[in-house]
Amino acid sequence: MGKVILVCGKICSGKSYYSKQLKDSLNAVIISPDEATFELINNEQGEYYKNNGVNCEIHYVCVDDETWRQNIAERNKKVLDGNGGSDFYLDEGLMKKLESKWEEPTEDEYDVIYKVER
Repeated sequence: MGKVILVCGKICSGKSYYSKQLKDSLNAVIISPDEATFELINNEQGEYYKNNGVNCEIHYVCVDDETWRQNIAERNKKVLDGNGGSDFYLDEGLMKKLESKWEEPTEDEYDVIYKVER
């Protein structure tokens, strides 16, 4: 039977990088509508899967502040250089707004933690 893995973490934490590692190691498919992430979590989709017999894991991508800021700097450089794809530039105001809305999950809210290390 298949498995759904929901990956969560704050913006620019390394979710896409981690998902690509999962794809390679598990021969998986990535469905990554970033704009829908908020709705997925708010609608408690993970609980829906679990309550309906679908094997589901929630993986939390955890990043320290120094690495997070380095990720943002790299992302912003790509955006400014025209190589950011669909990414957008994160200025200090937007970062503070997003950070104020971020609530780190507790251990009982995820199945696997992946700590980003550079």
